[in-house]
This record gives sequence, structure tokens and C-alpha cells, in this order.
Amino acid sequence: MNPLLLDIPIEFSSNRLLFRCYRLSDAAMYYEMLRANWDHLYEFMSENLVHIKSTQDVEGVFRGHQAEWDSRHLFVFGIWEKETSGYIGECYLANADWDVPRI
Repeated sequence: MNPLLLDIPIEFSSNRLLFRCYRLSDAAMYYEMLRANWDHLYEFMSENLVHIKSTQDVEGVFRGHQAEWDSRHLFVFGIWEKETSGYIGECYLANADWDVPRI
């Protein structure tokens, strides 16, 4: 199976939550969230997040996510609460085995 030929949805939802790919327009919100929660999140951050010093750095991370998505290696989703449109976190799918297929 060639994973590059798969149409993988960029968003999905439940009754309460919206999961979607980050957009460049989310960069300022994401940067502010990191700054506000730095002490709590620092020990769990990936190497690329530890070095974020600006909204432009976040845009670079998001572009990296998009490249990983396009190559079908990593799928990062932001999570928003539908009722308030409030950002509540992120999740990702990784380590796909496209021959099975499983992720």
C-alpha cells in the first residue's frame, strides 16, 4: 500500500470536541499557551518545542507537522472544545505500519 495515495482527513469531531491539523493562524494562540504553561509543560516538551521563542518559531513547527503529515509519518492534531472554541490540547498518531495497516 502506498500511504501517499491515501486520503487522510485533516479533522474529525465528537459531540464535544474538534480534532484538526494546526493552521498557521493558530501560531499566536499556541505560543501564548506555551508561555502561560511553560513550567508545567517543560519536562514533557519535545526538543523542537523547548526552543520556541516566538510565533514565527511556532509557524516553523507547524510547517514541520505538515511535512510529516504529507509524508504520512506523523499526524498531529490540535483539540478544541466545540461549545467554547477553546483550545484544550493536542494528540498525535505515529508509527504507522501501512502494510497492516495500523497506527
